[in-house]
Amino acid sequence: MSTIYIGERQSGKTTMLIEMSEKTGATIVVATYPMAKYIQLLAAQMGKKIPVPITVTNYIRLLASGGLGKSEKYLIDELQMMLSAMNVEAATVDCDCIEVLRGQQKEGL
Repeated sequence: MSTIYIGERQSGKTTMLIEMSEKTGATIVVATYPMAKYIQLLAAQMGKKIPVPITVTNYIRLLASGGLGKSEKYLIDELQMMLSAMNVEAATVDCDCIEVLRGQQKEGL
């Protein structure tokens, strides 16, 4: 089951994904190339070895070409940016898949 982590800015969400990526080998997917470069730099500063982060555009190309293996795992950073870029007005999720980081509370959850 997928999990969505929520938290305020600077609450450690990206750092957590970098740590998860190093532990699992999962690739981090981001909205833009500058974000991918930032995560790669941050991981290096943390001394973490992770797969090179990719953009959602690269992910979609891999998906369309059949280049995604069923065993490969992905971690998405800043999901709301991707949904916004897709012009998504609303989405639903199973509330059992949402975890709040560092005691942050989000209304309605």
